[in-house]
Amino acid sequence: MITRLGMAPRLEGMTYEQFQHHWRTAHADAAGKIPNLKRYVQNHAVLRDGVPLFGFPGFDACSELDFESVDAMEEGFASTEYMTNVKKDERSFVEKSRFSSIVGDRLVLTDGPRAAGGVKLMQFHRSHPRSNAAELRKVLESFSSTSLLSAGIVRREILLPIVLNLTTLDKPASDAVDSCWFKTEQDALSFVKSSLFDRQCWELSGITFGGSRHLATEVDVVLPK
Repeated sequence: MITRLGMAPRLEGMTYEQFQHHWRTAHADAAGKIPNLKRYVQNHAVLRDGVPLFGFPGFDACSELDFESVDAMEEGFASTEYMTNVKKDERSFVEKSRFSSIVGDRLVLTDGPRAAGGVKLMQFHRSHPRSNAAELRKVLESFSSTSLLSAGIVRREILLPIVLNLTTLDKPASDAVDSCWFKTEQDALSFVKSSLFDRQCWELSGITFGGSRHLATEVDVVLPK
């Protein structure tokens, strides 16, 4: 199974609320019909006073689509459903000229259930020029699951890009995406203010640089069967 993470900003002039409403209604109806799609999750930014809680990360749409294989993914995106209905709707609310993607494998590090009504902290890491993706993965995997559980993290996954030779896809926008689930928004906020989080950031210094942070609620469009 592979995951394709797709990200794009909303059209200029559209509010965050307008974007999120269209994304989880009309667009979900269209994109959920892409052939071969095994799972489809939308990661909606947690808003406060109408803007993302952690600030604008460079995108509004942040979707996760699972396929059985790269070939199945390519077939889905070459389908009539995608090329007509989905692409037409995309033009109505996202700026696709600024689209980014990551196609990769999901590595589950803390295999707990997603909490209903919970939130998901997504950290997008880019390797520092003095480091590399392998070293980044090594450091991310070294973080203690026991300590993270005590900090309120109920599930943790890392999305790691796979090497593809596909002209239809951009280079991966990130070298790793570290996703942590919490039962409440307050639990997530407490974590990013904690000494444990500060220590993790220190351990990543010189390994990663120039990443983004996205606090989101999940909207399940297509669930695994």
